[in-house]
Amino acid sequence: MKKYLLVLITAAVPILPLRANNGENGIFKDFKELTHKWYFVSDKLVTYRGLSKYCGDPTFQDEVKSVLKEIHAYDSALYIRVSSMIKEEPSKELKKTLRQIGHLEHKLNALSLSKTLYSECHNQRQLEREYKKVKNYFGAHSFDNQIVVTEVFLKKHVDRINKIMENIEDHFHHLNAD
Repeated sequence: MKKYLLVLITAAVPILPLRANNGENGIFKDFKELTHKWYFVSDKLVTYRGLSKYCGDPTFQDEVKSVLKEIHAYDSALYIRVSSMIKEEPSKELKKTLRQIGHLEHKLNALSLSKTLYSECHNQRQLEREYKKVKNYFGAHSFDNQIVVTEVFLKKHVDRINKIMENIEDHFHHLNAD
């Protein structure tokens, strides 16, 4: 499993635009642009209307998937960089950083949001098909409540990706370390 993960991470890293650090013209600027792209996309994804757009618009789906792949590439690059730095000079900060990144890389993987969105599209279509049946229900089974539940679920997953973005930014100096 570890070999497979290493091969997968190594394959994902070339996607990442790892240019030399030129201040605002380097990787930090690229990451800031990615952050803006993610927040623009994620603001749409946390609403039922945004989910409907994602489910019905292949262009928006491709945009979301592209941003998630870029996030995963940065996360993987940071993981690889810190892993190699620990071999050279183990420190408490690097070990803590590696644990945090490893947790995010394995448990809160940005690419897993694509699977979640696919599942939610199925649920959304099913809810839309049953609209006439549930529109007059009250409480937990009402149409409006199902929308709220969907939005809360989506927000939870988007917040996980936000946590990945914050973690990468918190440890960004490791990507540029020589």
